Amino acid sequence: AANTFADAAMARAWLGVASADPTLIRASLVAATRADDGSALADGTPSVTVATALVRSVIGVDGILDVLACCDVVRDAGSIATNPWWGVATGIKGSALVQMGEPAEARRLLTAALPTLGSVPGLEAACLAYLALLDLDGGRLPDAARRADDALRIVDQHDLRDVVPAMVIFAIDALVSARRNLRSRSVESAEIATALLGRLRGLATRASLGGHVLLARAALVLNDGATARRHLAAARAAAEVEPLAAGLIHRLEETEQQLSAGAMTSLLTPLTPAELRVLPHLATHLSLQEIGDTLILSRNTAKSHAVSIYRKLGVTSRADAVAEARRLGLLDG
Repeated sequence: AANTFADAAMARAWLGVASADPTLIRASLVAATRADDGSALADGTPSVTVATALVRSVIGVDGILDVLACCDVVRDAGSIATNPWWGVATGIKGSALVQMGEPAEARRLLTAALPTLGSVPGLEAACLAYLALLDLDGGRLPDAARRADDALRIVDQHDLRDVVPAMVIFAIDALVSARRNLRSRSVESAEIATALLGRLRGLATRASLGGHVLLARAALVLNDGATARRHLAAARAAAEVEPLAAGLIHRLEETEQQLSAGAMTSLLTPLTPAELRVLPHLATHLSLQEIGDTLILSRNTAKSHAVSIYRKLGVTSRADAVAEARRLGLLDG
């Protein structure tokens, strides 16, 4: 059958996606289109048109609006009952909406896609990572931590650490881990994400923009100003190519402002790991006794950490400590 050649060409295109090889991707998509006889592919994809749109949605060479359009081509080809790629396109569209700054619709699509992605572990992990990022934005660190852990478990189960699209999973984990005060894990994930970013080779500029912004934010939390500045410079260059990724550009500008406001230098004495564990609880209605109970500390120890936090932040009250910590990027707003 003629579409045997289209099947083979699409398999090569996906190999190009995994290895971030734009030449292989382009040549494979052209070959698949030429071999198209109008029938479905062997994997159940309704048509070569749908298969091509799916690849284009992943690489996003024509910008984020083209990503959304390609996702809709795939989603319009049929529901999950008849179209094996509906969930993949839905997950990719959800991630694009995170990047565009539309969190409510992004969460709805990512949540809808997740149960359908068991056979596509890389995207399943990516959807979990994006949901973790939305959880973090909403101040739900425990939920973010759980999803980030699940995403990394899938990556390791399926040996995906060297697959270029896994970059975003590690970039998000670097930020979530930094917020959890898991410094070594954050640094390790950031190193993996940075290496994968270096292999993007011009594909998916929005992914490059997002990756550098997330890594800059993680570095900011870890008080690594040099690394934050390096990633922000790379992100700013990517933003020139992807101006419609409003959500990512907002994160970029916010991180630049935090850095320029002195978030890295205003603490002459950085908070200790123990103080960083106490700090998020100061933003709650828990008493010092209850904070101590939660962290398995005595009330006096919790109070001692709180007083030290006030001194280092240059404030005299719990409310002012929370406000200043948020200004410095030590707490989510």
